[in-house]
Amino acid sequence: MKRNFSWKRAGVFGVLLGAAWLAGQGATPVEPPRIAHEPVGVALRGQPITILAQISAAAPIKSVTLHYTLSRDASPFKLTMQSTGPAMFLGTIPAGLLGNADKVSYYIEATDDRDASTETPWYAVAIKDSKGAGSAAIAA
Repeated sequence: MKRNFSWKRAGVFGVLLGAAWLAGQGATPVEPPRIAHEPVGVALRGQPITILAQISAAAPIKSVTLHYTLSRDASPFKLTMQSTGPAMFLGTIPAGLLGNADKVSYYIEATDDRDASTETPWYAVAIKDSKGAGSAAIAA
């Protein structure tokens, strides 16, 4: 004896599972962009901090944003990073902001044209006076 499918017999779980299966038919998973970045650890007081990132994505990149702040309790400044070549982006934290600061924190966000996005973790940059800081310890 052959039974016909019945949504009533499938129950709530069956209906949800069926709806999820139907929604997934023909859909391509959206993979967010990937960010490769070498964090800046130390910078000189009064000098801008250059942040570089390499972004790879399955879809074209819509935006790359540098978020930075002197205090993690405050809303970060947002700066659109500029493309410097294939998959490379550059942003600069201005020197004027760093005059009296001991550190600045930042992270990078990348968004593709499908609005899939990803972020790096927060990074902290120690701000040092030029006297006593060796040039080998300064990463820009």
